[in-house]
Amino acid sequence: MAEPNVLLQQARERVPSPSAPGESASRQDLADLVNAWILNEKKREGGLTANYVGKLERGLVRWPNADYRAALRAICGADQDKDLGFARPRRRKPVATVADVDRKQFIRTAMGVAAAVPLAELAMPGQTISPPAAVHASDIAELRNIANVFTTWDHTYGGCLVREAVNGQLRFAVSLLKQARCPTKLHDPLYSAVGWLAHAAAFMAFDAYAHDDARKMFGLALTCAEEAND
Repeated sequence: MAEPNVLLQQARERVPSPSAPGESASRQDLADLVNAWILNEKKREGGLTANYVGKLERGLVRWPNADYRAALRAICGADQDKDLGFARPRRRKPVATVADVDRKQFIRTAMGVAAAVPLAELAMPGQTISPPAAVHASDIAELRNIANVFTTWDHTYGGCLVREAVNGQLRFAVSLLKQARCPTKLHDPLYSAVGWLAHAAAFMAFDAYAHDDARKMFGLALTCAEEAND
């Protein structure tokens, strides 16, 4: 069992709630404050959710990323990460388990099969990833995070590999629109997030001179933006 991060919980409870005067900040309040700090200080959107704050407080995550740590220190008035109960995980010496042995045997068997299969087929997984039955706020936050990450990767690396990755994410995002149940209150944020991802993919296609792809993706982004009144 993970040990709860009492220091972080106590720090959150000392922060005044921006949505309920006179009360302590809730997990959602803290997530909103962190995302606002990142937008103001780093000029990019954060993706922290109340669910992730819960994982931090339960001790399931002990070392969030640098932006989250900096924002939490600033909001909670902490000087160091350790004041909020954060600690870099220690590297443990690997111990062989039954699962490890099973994986090794699976890989040996797979390598034997691979020798007789064309490379193109090996690169095409037969088990597709299905969208969740229902859309949650965390799914939308992840889409926005993904869009920001791919935009950064494109500026840094560019190239076909990044485009192929963002196209796969975009196909999955569209499947959320078509196949997953979406609460009314999340309808506009979902379409806005998918539109932002399509917007990022479209610019990447344009920069790669894939103009037909860019037109389609810009069209998707526009359609999503109109649907979301964004």
